[in-house]
Amino acid sequence: ELEAEAHAHRRLMEEERGRVLDSERKSTIMQSELREMMEERRLLLRELGDLDARKAQSETELRMLLEQAEDIQEAHEMALIDLQEADRIRARLAEEPLAQALLGDERGLSSLEPVLDRMANARSRGYSIVLLDRAVERALSIIQHSVDEVAKTPRHLLSLEVMDLLERQAPETASTVRGLTRWSVQSRLEHQLAETVQHVVIDLEGLLEEYERSVTMLAQLQDVLRGLVDLGLPAEDVKPLERFSHMPEALPYISVEVRRLIQRSLDDIYLDADRRT
Repeated sequence: ELEAEAHAHRRLMEEERGRVLDSERKSTIMQSELREMMEERRLLLRELGDLDARKAQSETELRMLLEQAEDIQEAHEMALIDLQEADRIRARLAEEPLAQALLGDERGLSSLEPVLDRMANARSRGYSIVLLDRAVERALSIIQHSVDEVAKTPRHLLSLEVMDLLERQAPETASTVRGLTRWSVQSRLEHQLAETVQHVVIDLEGLLEEYERSVTMLAQLQDVLRGLVDLGLPAEDVKPLERFSHMPEALPYISVEVRRLIQRSLDDIYLDADRRT
């Protein structure tokens, strides 16, 4: 009887141990699943945070686009206003003596055509024309200054209000004033602008001669660089200079660098000769 009870107790203990092990196994599985769920929760929270950040960024970009659209619309409206103002100014210029004189006088500016043809030919040769462009800008500013000087005719002679008043009260006087004003502006424009343009043409012709000499020297320096490469100078020392070989404005720099390369090549030749002797 005791053995039967002992056997029953052992069976109960083994069953209890099995239940405990099963509980521990289930607990381990649940803890593992819980960790996975926590990790997934962290990932979801991170993704939600990223989504919030992207949403905020998208909202910011949208606000910027809306502001840009408003700016563009405002600029468009301003451009329309400017175009209308330009039309009004163009209509008013048709009555200005200075504008009439400029539109009707082609003798002073026609002397620029040969120079402009030469500059167009220089542009087609593949060399940089930065210096020529700057010279043209300076020439145009000088011509503009000359025209501005001519435009300093007393403004009361050009005032539309005064002319309208004269037209109503003394039409013949208004016509005379208009004629005198236009004659004065045309006379000053003819002499002053023609003289200014002549000086500008002379300066541009001199600059074109210097430009041609610079282009010729660049071609000669290109031959020198090719010769140095043929003599054994590393090509990587020459390539940086070849990138500037189409730019007359870089001629002083290229000349100095070519002289330095030649001197270095000569020094290497002399050192090699000394070692051989």
